Amino acid sequence: MQSRNGINPKLRELLEERQMLRERLHRVIFALALTEDLLAETFERLADTPSARNSVHTLSAKRARSAAAECRAFAERLEDVQEPGIG
Repeated sequence: MQSRNGINPKLRELLEERQMLRERLHRVIFALALTEDLLAETFERLADTPSARNSVHTLSAKRARSAAAECRAFAERLEDVQEPGIG
């Protein structure tokens, strides 16, 4: 069965759910990137203090920065994907 605008109500529902999930994914990606940046800052501060673990903290900071950059790159690729129109 189709609605007045020619789209099956179930299909419309699925497209709206897809959009909601996409928006949630964007928020999760943003939160993960922010968390990784905060971890990197923390490890960088720890690496600046005198400690036998400075190299471990420096490496952890670099890994967190890399993970944050990957999150941002993924978010950009996700935005580049064309959205199908609804109706």
